[in-house]
Amino acid sequence: MKLQLIFVMCLCVPYFGIPQKNTFKVPDSLAKKNYTYLDDKIYEFRDDNKMAAIYLLAYLHKSKNEKNWKEVVHAYQNFLHQSPEKLKLVYADSMIYAAKKSNDNGLIGSAYLSKGIAFYGRKQYDLASDNYSIANNYISKSGDKYLIYKVKHQMAPNQILPWFL
Repeated sequence: MKLQLIFVMCLCVPYFGIPQKNTFKVPDSLAKKNYTYLDDKIYEFRDDNKMAAIYLLAYLHKSKNEKNWKEVVHAYQNFLHQSPEKLKLVYADSMIYAAKKSNDNGLIGSAYLSKGIAFYGRKQYDLASDNYSIANNYISKSGDKYLIYKVKHQMAPNQILPWFL
């Protein structure tokens, strides 16, 4: 009996010890859809996580296959908005990783801004402020007026808030 158990365990170790490849097969009906269509569907199903997940994954898969880093960042941003609080920082980090691949200062700054907002939502104001500062460094180099004002708007409450805590 003991020998049989050891034998079975030896057979199972390679199965459990080797990570399984997790692949998502984009449904044929979504494979050729454009980003606007997928984004509209994600918004349409924003209250139905199971339905939204199909479109979220299709969007991410499409953007990664095309190596379209701006759209990869947007896909992770959509995941961030759909995800529970405990996963928001994971998607924010993925946004930063993809944005850095783009070498676009505005996109990188925007990703750090999203991470700062996620920290702010967790009431981790020091970490939020750190990320806003990093975002500001990138965004100020981009010349994008909207992002410049957006990061300034996010930074202002953090400079005022500690007085009330």
